[in-house]
Amino acid sequence: MKRRSKQIVYGTSYIVFLLIILTVVYAIWLKPVPTCFDGILNQDEQGVDCGGICQKSCSLLSLRPVEIVSVDSVVVNNMNIAVVEIRNPNVEYGVGNFEYSLSVPNRFGEVMLLNDETFIYPGEIRYRVLIDVPIETLGGEIDSLPYKFSTSTLNWLRLDSFSKPKSQIRDVKTSFDTERNLLFIEGILKNENNFKISEAVLSGAIYDDDNLLIGASRTLIKDLEPVGERFFQIVVSVNANFDQSKVVAPKLRVEMMR
Repeated sequence: MKRRSKQIVYGTSYIVFLLIILTVVYAIWLKPVPTCFDGILNQDEQGVDCGGICQKSCSLLSLRPVEIVSVDSVVVNNMNIAVVEIRNPNVEYGVGNFEYSLSVPNRFGEVMLLNDETFIYPGEIRYRVLIDVPIETLGGEIDSLPYKFSTSTLNWLRLDSFSKPKSQIRDVKTSFDTERNLLFIEGILKNENNFKISEAVLSGAIYDDDNLLIGASRTLIKDLEPVGERFFQIVVSVNANFDQSKVVAPKLRVEMMR
């Protein structure tokens, strides 16, 4: 019995010793070296593979995608016009120049592409007015179709290096030229920054009181001096049969580039 007990003790001790040796060998020679790409929270990381010794910001891992809020469209003089509303839900990061596309099926089931290129500041809602888009719609309403939104690789930029320039639009007036079926949106754009704006794109969209798009267009202002002001005019083509009494105040948006 005593001999049996000794055998158990010796055997247990041998197994424990062997496990210690294997643990040491694993820790020294076989255990993977911690990296910023191992999917494990280690080193002095603030999150998994981010922060601390890792250069990747943890906030980048929680970014939400840029999204399409709505797409309104209208056919004016046999020309398709679209107003695309894009939203960046991230208030600390914007996106430098990127390409995006909308895949839209036509009435024959064929896929048509609407392509555009833009940028978007942190937390911004942006309206893109696209003229003569190659999309055939039923009733002129892209938004009623099952479109798909895709983008190129997004270059995320921090708020402190990519903040939206400040601007003011004032003295807005709307007038009609019924003979030429044109609507004019006029006003003053002010650069409220202490730096020069190289380009400012002003987009104007006209809706009726049923929130249906009547027409849209844009204009470009270049080299707007610091705290400078500039008169602008946006010329919008409309269909001959539109009802002036149903027109509501125009929606104006400005894209300013340093």
